[in-house]
Amino acid sequence: MTHVAHITLLFAAVLDLFAMLYRDTLTLQEENSDNSQYFKWLKNSGEFTSIKRLLAVAILFGVFTTMAQVSWIVVLILAIALAAQALYLLPKKQTEPSKFAPRSKRVYLLAGIISAALSGAIGSLTGHLTGADPAKANAIIAIIALIISPLIIIVCNSLLPGANRHSSNTNENGHFKSE
Repeated sequence: MTHVAHITLLFAAVLDLFAMLYRDTLTLQEENSDNSQYFKWLKNSGEFTSIKRLLAVAILFGVFTTMAQVSWIVVLILAIALAAQALYLLPKKQTEPSKFAPRSKRVYLLAGIISAALSGAIGSLTGHLTGADPAKANAIIAIIALIISPLIIIVCNSLLPGANRHSSNTNENGHFKSE
């Protein structure tokens, strides 16, 4: 039953990670895909110490507690808390829903691929080397990724061509204007 609880925690962590990446990508888009403006917003908004990130940090610590080591019920409670946060972060019904510009779609896709690949590779390797349940190790890495998701978004935005261009150089679709 413990393995099932760890798999549930992994799915909840991945769901929360993708919800957080979605939110962070939309914010980057609002900052015209400019890393310096996005980073300034992060500093000024207190996003790194928001309740969403602090909850993820608390859950991360909770996974390492003795209670989580011996009781699969504690792991399920932590998974439910992550899943609830993910559902809270998912876009609400709006009269005019937010849409990704093409560049933001690429940033979100790249961030998701990098986060999933790192979570899978590092988590599985750690689980294999330490003898821990690989699902639990993958969930831990996914929780860490959601805590640092703004940094992942900045890295992904920088990896794509044309990063840090100002909005005056792009049209409404996020493509560069031709001279």
